[in-house]
Amino acid sequence: MSLSKRNKLVVGVVALIFTTVLLVKKIVYKPHESIEETVVIFKGKAKDLLETVKGDSFDFNGQAVELTGTIETKDEKGVMLKGGIYCQLLKIEDLSNLETNQEITVKGRLIGYDDLLEEIKLDKTIIIKQQ
Repeated sequence: MSLSKRNKLVVGVVALIFTTVLLVKKIVYKPHESIEETVVIFKGKAKDLLETVKGDSFDFNGQAVELTGTIETKDEKGVMLKGGIYCQLLKIEDLSNLETNQEITVKGRLIGYDDLLEEIKLDKTIIIKQQ
């Protein structure tokens, strides 16, 4: 039993659609990478990151950074490090262990730089070390 050219075309189109649907599903429903597993592109002091972001044309948005700094203020969602770095914490319960003027090391995803206020905002921030 041989297939006609038309039937071969229909089978080919159906196979192509099926393959495309599987690839799209795999891409769309890909699990998110946790901040613990994310590769850090900048590691250093909070004030150094601000100077690097201001002076560099490289796009840091969406990239993970690891910073050491002193807590200037804290609110219900995160902390502001001296030097203009706001860290929105992944686990809000970590705030109860933090005090102003305490030095901490954090890892988070840089989501933006406000050139008017000269502030950097991190989200998904985790505390690596408290001093």
